Amino acid sequence: MKAIAHLVTCFTAIFMWLLAPSVLRADAVIGEAPRIHIPRVTSAPRIGDYLEGRERTEELRINGFHQRDPHDGQPAESPTTVFLSYDEKNIYAVFVCTSNDGKPRAHLSRRDDLTGDETVSLLLDTLHDGRHAYEFIANPLGVQMDGLITEGQEEDFSFDTFWRSDGRITAEGFIVLMEIPFKSLRFKPGHHDPWGIAVARYTPSSNESSTWPLLTKRIEAYVPQFATADPLIEIHAGHNFQITPHLFASAQRFLDQSGQTPIFRSTTEHVGGVDAKFVLRQGLTLDVTANPDFSQVETDEPQVTVNQRYEVYFPEKRPFFTESNSFFQTPEDLFFSRRIASPQFGARFTGKVGGLTLGLLSIDDRSPQRSSDEPGGGVPRAHMGVARVQTDIGKESTLGFFLSQYDLDGSKNRTISVDTRLKLTPNWVATAQAVRTGDSDSSPSKATGRSYLAELEHVGRHFNFDALYRDRTPQFHPQLGFIPRIDLKQVNQSAGYRWHPESGAVLGFGPSVSSLVDWNHAGELEDWQLNTPFSVQLKRSTNVTVGHMEIFERYLEAPFREHATYATFSTEMLNWASLDLSYVRGTNINYFPARGLLPFLARSNQAGAGVTLRPTSRIRVVATYLFDQLHEMSNGTTSTQPSSILNNHILSARASIQFTRALSFRTIIDYNSVIANTALIDVDRSRVLRTDTLLTYMIIPGTALFAGYSNRLENLALHANLIERGDNPTHQTGGQAFLKLSYTFRP
Repeated sequence: MKAIAHLVTCFTAIFMWLLAPSVLRADAVIGEAPRIHIPRVTSAPRIGDYLEGRERTEELRINGFHQRDPHDGQPAESPTTVFLSYDEKNIYAVFVCTSNDGKPRAHLSRRDDLTGDETVSLLLDTLHDGRHAYEFIANPLGVQMDGLITEGQEEDFSFDTFWRSDGRITAEGFIVLMEIPFKSLRFKPGHHDPWGIAVARYTPSSNESSTWPLLTKRIEAYVPQFATADPLIEIHAGHNFQITPHLFASAQRFLDQSGQTPIFRSTTEHVGGVDAKFVLRQGLTLDVTANPDFSQVETDEPQVTVNQRYEVYFPEKRPFFTESNSFFQTPEDLFFSRRIASPQFGARFTGKVGGLTLGLLSIDDRSPQRSSDEPGGGVPRAHMGVARVQTDIGKESTLGFFLSQYDLDGSKNRTISVDTRLKLTPNWVATAQAVRTGDSDSSPSKATGRSYLAELEHVGRHFNFDALYRDRTPQFHPQLGFIPRIDLKQVNQSAGYRWHPESGAVLGFGPSVSSLVDWNHAGELEDWQLNTPFSVQLKRSTNVTVGHMEIFERYLEAPFREHATYATFSTEMLNWASLDLSYVRGTNINYFPARGLLPFLARSNQAGAGVTLRPTSRIRVVATYLFDQLHEMSNGTTSTQPSSILNNHILSARASIQFTRALSFRTIIDYNSVIANTALIDVDRSRVLRTDTLLTYMIIPGTALFAGYSNRLENLALHANLIERGDNPTHQTGGQAFLKLSYTFRP
């Protein structure tokens, strides 16, 4: 078996060797960024000037966009002209866009929800460090989306700030006006430093992403390719603080099964709090909160959670944690804020001074994960602190440090980490991290745990490669992290090559291969995987992938050989509809067998389907279906039909209507059915039907009114203090009506 694992490890290296001529040739050399001078104007631009053809000559005119996708470096097919200017309080960008393929795709939707729409973007590196940038995005109707870009991380669209935008569809295309207040940006006041700047446009009908200046994908860099704007003279950020009080009120009824006797309870809740933000010198930001706004109004996306060996990840949605989350990220996920359940006070300090990026967080938790019947008289309060410091090395490399501490009732968990990201060449990046954890109440043999990570990555337009080594000891325990597995030594490699035809319906295609092998610290082989997908990208955001996986997995000391063949298809071929399909067929382990049985291998089928309909520019309907099935395998020696083990059906339908840019209504219907053969699997049969309605009136981020109602029906009922299960979800086990109001005072 170890020989097979070594072959899997070598397979990717052979694949890379076959592509050596392409690997050794540099994809591109980054050129000198253009330098521009943005003029100062005495009167703000108006969108009416451009609608009526009265272009203002005092603005800087930018055109000559080039494609980033699908034909990197070629001139953009859809002409775009941008006019830039600024005054004492704002920076302005006016996009005048021509559509070559008819009316642009645009919908009146909620803020930050521009999926499938044509968009334009203004990107600002206000610190001019080549590492961080603001991203302001709008569709042809002026609907906004904003985010933060950090080199080496995913875009952070949890960021929200105040700015103005307007958009109009014209006979030739569309016009968008952006007005960004300087008080919404972080920069060094009083310093005459240049900014990095770029503008972009995305056209979904042709999959064209174009930018000025050219932000090529042939190298591993994004913000470093921005143009340089001369210093903006005599600009002011205004008052550098904001205060957001918020109120949440709810009434709910639910079935409480936590005690020995199930009982229905009714409760009301009235919670008020306040968040405050202060921008200090050098653009540093201090956030303080009392009873932070943790009243989540958006539900989690549906996921399969039954028969899962490891913890399922649900992303954070609570405002205090989503904002500035990128300041605390490390290669290993050492800070997963959903570990904090119910804080009362918190403070966060973030920003950049010179070459240092800082993130500090201190917060409590009134509901830590501890049983209330443990000795000590109830549940004590936990206290947590997180610190992240990162320093720039050279032009595009970094060195970072991380520290977190979790205190609960005299026990402490501490995590210390050091990591680095080294830009070796325009295409090659190395990442490394070392982590140490300690529990003060553990025995000496279990007091400390360690984790090490090393990764080498090649990013290019045609060839991509990634090799990663990870080592986590059995005692590794970051209390605030999301670490599903410990006690492993893992090697993970992937490589892929992509061809890009210059013409035709196919925009890109190519194979890739990935392999994974891991052992525990006793030297036993735990897993190996070999995955060989082949992908094709077509116009109108159409993608097809097929592939096969061979898998070995050791579970409870028993070895299992699994396999899976899969296919995915997605398209936005129609302006008013999109479709996503997936299917996986193979084998999987029954991780939770019924009493008296050992885990065993079963036939597996998994399917997913999603459709989004936009019958008008204001209405959206999204339907999602997930199916997960386990079935006994036929041994071929008996005439008995194999039995079904598990069938999990998840259906979610979401409908929304946007009355205006501020006012919207949406409703969600979620159905989850678990049909389990309890003679074979230790999973309860259940059927749950949940409905959720929400009325939203949002003027600006932080100033909003939410009114909602949720209802939960299950296939169980309470009779004489006993739970009885039926066939259909006809009995209410939970309901909540709520009202949430927040208002941002921003002098």
